[in-house]
Amino acid sequence: MALAAAVLASGFVLAQEYKVVPLGQNEWKDFTIGKYGGYLVIGTLDNPKTFNHHVAQETSSTDVTGMLHAGLTEVNPITDMVEPGLAKSWEISEDGLVITFYLRQGLQWSDGHPFTADDVVFTFNGVIFNEDVRTDYRDVLLVEDKLPICEKVDDYTVRFTLAAPFRPFLREIGGAIYPAHKLQHLSRVYNPDADPEALNSVWGVDTPPEEIVGMGPFKLKEFIPDQLVVIERNPYYWKVDPAGNKLPYLDGIKYVVAFSLDTIMLKFRNGELDVYAPRPEDIATLKAEAAQKGIKILIDPTKPLFGTTWIAFNQDCPNEKLREYFRMVEFRRAMSHLVDRKSIIENVYLGLGVPQWSPVSMLSPFYYPDVPKYDYDPEAAARLLDQIGLIDRNGDGWRDFPDGTTFEFELNTNVGNTIREQT
Repeated sequence: MALAAAVLASGFVLAQEYKVVPLGQNEWKDFTIGKYGGYLVIGTLDNPKTFNHHVAQETSSTDVTGMLHAGLTEVNPITDMVEPGLAKSWEISEDGLVITFYLRQGLQWSDGHPFTADDVVFTFNGVIFNEDVRTDYRDVLLVEDKLPICEKVDDYTVRFTLAAPFRPFLREIGGAIYPAHKLQHLSRVYNPDADPEALNSVWGVDTPPEEIVGMGPFKLKEFIPDQLVVIERNPYYWKVDPAGNKLPYLDGIKYVVAFSLDTIMLKFRNGELDVYAPRPEDIATLKAEAAQKGIKILIDPTKPLFGTTWIAFNQDCPNEKLREYFRMVEFRRAMSHLVDRKSIIENVYLGLGVPQWSPVSMLSPFYYPDVPKYDYDPEAAARLLDQIGLIDRNGDGWRDFPDGTTFEFELNTNVGNTIREQT
């Protein structure tokens, strides 16, 4: 389920004027040319845990690191189409197995070092495909259980060879490219004497900002734990607007650490934040204050946001008994039957939500609406649980493992996110 609303404070630089955008796209040419200067101030629920994008596991980290880096391809936020990023173009072989990327020439990292194919090959072979590195991104690129072969053709050409055609490849290959000149010595692919943990711990939150180098529109300026993260304009960023002005327009972005949505809402109402994505219960309050405080409220009830609220069962959890059931499709179907999506949408999202039936967002080009739907049906859930042996064995009203112990598990979510807590 997704909240279909956004709230913008008046007077700040519009979102389309600082986003990382493709050059020359018709959708962007209609926007007003921006003005330079100022910081966008937004709230965040927690401190970043790392500035290492490829090992980050939480949005409090990736919201920041995503602004520091860039990839070979990127997705146009208006059309949702894959477009050139650090690669200016690509060719795909007739059999769909070989994709050759031609890189933009003359680009520089945020420290001024030249960007070349060596950085791309290092990123994939030395980091993403490196089993030492605990990154989820590696699994995304597996095709028939095989990783692509990444090769340097020349200083500005890189070739990937796949085990089989993979339609999402261009979309998925757009992950952050890392600087070989800063990190290559930490990879055992290049340096057998390197510490296996080095690429997992590098760019931690105590790293001096100047040591964190990227190709994104911003670079890290300052991190004050429990208070603030500040990123500033990357002077070497290569993109320009249709008039030839260097992007981004903003001097930077400030992420105010607030730890709860209630606090973020209060800071927004007090004028301390420039933008806020409201909970449904916030909208009436914001509407009442809109004229007085200069708040602009944007609601599109026909189009949910890309993100979803979902439950994931850890199929590799340490508890062997739970792991066995979490891996059973019958158990997961039973759990889906126990989720009253209609009630959640009405009572938590106040009607501003839509039911979700798969991990794929309905805004994704790969969304398929006709997947099996396991509606709210406690009786169907009970039958499925009976079938897999989760029954009440001692008459206390609780279902038990086959060994007689009570079947129970914990649902965890981030503290301070009241939408998730209520759900």
